Amino acid sequence: MFYLEDAKLDSLAPLIENCSCKGDVPYPGPGKCFGFYHCEIEDVSTPKADVKDCRSQLESVVRYFVNASQTEDVLILGLCTAPTLEAEGAPAAAAPEEVKYFINFSNHPSKNEKGEPDWNERQIKAAEKYGPILDISFPPVPGAASDGTIKKIARESVARIREKNPAAVMCQGEFTLSYAVIKGLLEEGVTVLAACAERNTYEQDGKRITEFEFVKFRKYR
Repeated sequence: MFYLEDAKLDSLAPLIENCSCKGDVPYPGPGKCFGFYHCEIEDVSTPKADVKDCRSQLESVVRYFVNASQTEDVLILGLCTAPTLEAEGAPAAAAPEEVKYFINFSNHPSKNEKGEPDWNERQIKAAEKYGPILDISFPPVPGAASDGTIKKIARESVARIREKNPAAVMCQGEFTLSYAVIKGLLEEGVTVLAACAERNTYEQDGKRITEFEFVKFRKYR
């Protein structure tokens, strides 16, 4: 067996020379096992080695001996690391997919201070169809705020939401700012949702109690 671990070589020449029947160490011969683990090689030029369709640089060494012995009875245990594969022209590993979030832009957080769910299970599941839930507090709006102030807060809010890579945004808050934010997000192609609920009113201990039960999210068009 020929085994190489944690090696970093300038070229493949030493491997070919040392394993060749012309070198000091005899070529292992048919039916032998080649093992390579966590190895890197800087120079991918391999004279006398057939590197066509090779998946790694070290595989080209094995192919060299396979071709020389006219046999395919060789077991390859492992190949090399990602940098070596990329250097030989193999496709690079795909970048991890970017996470998109369900943005809760309101003053009704999905979790309480203890990190426990503050929304019912139905609403959480509906939101998570778009991605992980990310709460962003709806900003306070002074009653005396001018149109210019509302537009400024809306622009800042849209930019803040866009930075979080939204898959969808639930926007609920002061009406004029909500309108401006929803309009700005829709213009940028962001999905904006409203939470739709059924109102249930009943009396308990002489008190009138109103509860809202989430039904679904509805898109703004």
